[in-house]
Amino acid sequence: MFAAGICGASKLTMDDSGKPASKAALYGLLSDYGRSYARPLYALIAVAAFGTLVLLLSSALAPWQSLGLSLANTFNVFGFRKDFFDAATIECLPTLLKILAAVQTILGTILLFLLGLGIRNRFRMK
Repeated sequence: MFAAGICGASKLTMDDSGKPASKAALYGLLSDYGRSYARPLYALIAVAAFGTLVLLLSSALAPWQSLGLSLANTFNVFGFRKDFFDAATIECLPTLLKILAAVQTILGTILLFLLGLGIRNRFRMK
């Protein structure tokens, strides 16, 4: 893949501090430059599991609610949170858990995009 080769070559590009360019390195780490669908999938599972663990440890919700809210936050682009959790439940959460929900939403959106890109590249006609 020509584009992946270009991104791989950009790994050799150094920033001002002499480190590899962080965006290109992060793109390579998370999705093998768009060639892997397993890496974003594992990262999605890790984000949802980490969120579930934090919600469980906070004792703010029941165990099944913690799992459900973590999955709803991670896959927020599908709108599950507003369908399964009322606004009062979300408002009762501490501020740090609301920040966790926002971070899960951002990471979930990025990782879902990378997962779709990996699947697209995997099944592309050659």
